[in-house]
Amino acid sequence: MINVIPVLAFAFVGANSRCADLCHCEGSAGARLLPAQLAAGHSVSVLNAAASAVEDIATTASTVGHPNNDRNVAIQALLDGIQDVGQVGSVASQEDRLKIEELAKAVIKTQTAGTADSAVDTPARYPLTGTHTLLYSASPKQSSGGLFGGKIVGRVTQRFDNETTFYNKLRIGVLEIELRANREVKNDKLIAVKFDEMTISLFGKTVKKSPAGGGGSWRCLFADEVNVGGQRKILRIMQTPSLFVLEQPLDGE
Repeated sequence: MINVIPVLAFAFVGANSRCADLCHCEGSAGARLLPAQLAAGHSVSVLNAAASAVEDIATTASTVGHPNNDRNVAIQALLDGIQDVGQVGSVASQEDRLKIEELAKAVIKTQTAGTADSAVDTPARYPLTGTHTLLYSASPKQSSGGLFGGKIVGRVTQRFDNETTFYNKLRIGVLEIELRANREVKNDKLIAVKFDEMTISLFGKTVKKSPAGGGGSWRCLFADEVNVGGQRKILRIMQTPSLFVLEQPLDGE
């Protein structure tokens, strides 16, 4: 039996050209959410299934009186969908991926429509602090936390130290791969990211540290404090161009 820890470590050692794999950056993020995917390559049955899921959200929301409940219903539906599909979207079915995309679009519309109590349509400028956990990624790369075709799935987090420096971390058992990066807000919806340093640790001890080059960008689509089911959290949705959904629980701080 192959010892998986050295294999995983080897996959990241000296991988400067693959730092985008860990930093949720896959090149230009200028395109809007999902137009190419929705316009081509999907069967009628897949599109209908996704549309039906979103229609269910609209029907439920229309029966609730509070003006912000439509947002809560949309967010809960997205979280439920992610729980069903799993963290690594690239190994899910086309229908499931499209369903998550449509559910995410329903949440994004509540921010841009101004239905949220505090949100404004400037998600890239939302203040980020502390640790955020990846809930879902459609990326086929390691930034989703999935390795070997999703057979191994690790915990992916982002830790924000200040307005510029943050760390992406992938943890699988005793193995941790951490990427330090810097971010710069370019406009209301775009953040540029530059990679700085990669650290690989086993059993809490650093085994390799090396410079990281390159960069990318995040197209921020939603970022706000939400309260769903009595739980307060920061919810973020962004494109890299793959879809990412992250959260930071606030209760119990």
